[in-house]
Amino acid sequence: MHQLYVLCFLLGSANFSIAQSKTDSLWAIWNDARKDVMRFNLPDDVLEKYKIAPLALQLLVENAVKHNRMSVKEPLVVEVSLGDDETLIVKNRLQLRPTPSASTGLGLQNIINRNALLTARPVWAGESEEAFIVKLPLL
Repeated sequence: MHQLYVLCFLLGSANFSIAQSKTDSLWAIWNDARKDVMRFNLPDDVLEKYKIAPLALQLLVENAVKHNRMSVKEPLVVEVSLGDDETLIVKNRLQLRPTPSASTGLGLQNIINRNALLTARPVWAGESEEAFIVKLPLL
């Protein structure tokens, strides 16, 4: 498995794609800028074979940051992996803020609505005792 970066985070692009890092310097910039908050565990063929709804991953990371506390001692890590059922699993450990941020509840609903325009396969979201998990259907 190759180390990956998300092109939309580096360039601010609205067109989401999962892209393989082409140079060590780009990967170094990614790690330095993101402080290892993203961990990708994806097989090589995912890069060319699948897509997800535009901006879905970015919105999930933003939600994780909004709703969870983070520090040097307790970093917030968002893990991205491939599910057995052709889904992209986005997971973060629950480190809820002591004073919750005001929430409209629209972030996850927007992801669900966008996904519904692209496929009949639903987005799944839920909490375990330790983590918040979202499964995005791969397109």
